[in-house]
Amino acid sequence: MPFAEFGAKTVTEEGKRFSRVIFDIAQEGNVLQQQRTAYGNVDVYRSIFSYDSPDLMTAKVSGPLFFDFDTDIDNNDNIIALKQQVKHCIVTLEQLLAIPFEACRVYFSGGKGFHVIVPAEVLGLGFVDGFKLTKDYKDLVEYVKASWESRYHTPYFTDTQIYDRRRMFRLPNSINSKSGLYKIPCPQSKRFLSDDSIDIMTMAQSPAEENFAAAIFIPEARQRWDALTEETDVSVSAASQKREIRKPVAQGKLLPCVEKILVTSVAKGQRNNVTVALASALFQHDMSVETVYETLLSWNSNNSPPLSESELLRTVMSANEVTKRGWYYGCTTIRNLGYCDNSCKLQGKAVKNI
Repeated sequence: MPFAEFGAKTVTEEGKRFSRVIFDIAQEGNVLQQQRTAYGNVDVYRSIFSYDSPDLMTAKVSGPLFFDFDTDIDNNDNIIALKQQVKHCIVTLEQLLAIPFEACRVYFSGGKGFHVIVPAEVLGLGFVDGFKLTKDYKDLVEYVKASWESRYHTPYFTDTQIYDRRRMFRLPNSINSKSGLYKIPCPQSKRFLSDDSIDIMTMAQSPAEENFAAAIFIPEARQRWDALTEETDVSVSAASQKREIRKPVAQGKLLPCVEKILVTSVAKGQRNNVTVALASALFQHDMSVETVYETLLSWNSNNSPPLSESELLRTVMSANEVTKRGWYYGCTTIRNLGYCDNSCKLQGKAVKNI
């Protein structure tokens, strides 16, 4: 029988305290209602995962794919900006994993941001190794984050430090003691994320009904997830193999497409995409961040106009994060940008890249 964990924050004379209670999921409705009542429905949580035994540190886990967007949203402009990032996240999931918009559940956290939840039923993973699942989830979140930052060159406010097997999320329609607001489901999430007139802070002053579509298994999403995480499983060896393919010859000669880009002036409109592809290609030669940045700093000075140094550095760092996880901007990207060279030794070879 599966288990889960309830948690609550309290403040006593001795200081702040966080209490945890393991419970049988068969009794979840009664347990959570009792605990909500006991704590006044304030600062109450449930583990994001369920467990196949009460020994939570060794049990296999099952749980949703989740994202936590969190920043200061003390004005409407910040809320609008954060909603754009949430929307980008969901669109990326649809492109990458064939998870439709309506399968994603968006909540206002009652505090500083939003939660995006893809129910466990969508991927149909069942109970699996918790350490692997949390790593796979984190790798995906890092990819989504990097895709935003490489494109828009602004920070992506999703928390990548929350992927552990005992992570808890605030219960829907419970109260955040800091703000006095409820964590609520966002109304008609797709419209909400595009409609800046909806005042979520006012709505969060009271509970709201959850009207999400029923969670159903999506076979294509599972197939894509399996393919993606198989690459993640062998990311070290895969990365090694790819670096071997791209490794410079003894004289340090780069691939023809990379050489072509390094002597080309790139105009506004293509600079960001070319920069991240070029940075990724250089990282695949085992170059350090410093070497890649210095190389691109010189190249960037000839662009029309050049990217700012801060923007260039952010792009380099994003490409580095993606590369460390075994994902590359490779041949397909270079070809689509128009820089593929017919003399390249990789012509005609299938090189997997993002």
